Amino acid sequence: MGTTAPGIVTGGNKYFILTEEQVEAYKCRNLVLPILQKSSFITGNVICLDEEVFEKIKERNLPIY
Repeated sequence: MGTTAPGIVTGGNKYFILTEEQVEAYKCRNLVLPILQKSSFITGNVICLDEEVFEKIKERNLPIY
């Protein structure tokens, strides 16, 4: 297993960043981490990206893993 760190996603496209449905279909839950693909996915005035923010994005079936 490798290490991870925050940074710019150069492969931020539909192939590399998955929706919740895709994670379930590919059975790869243990291989993914939450990621923010686009700042436009955030609604409201958000200062901190916490689990609640990612849950709301996931509920909209947007790519988040």
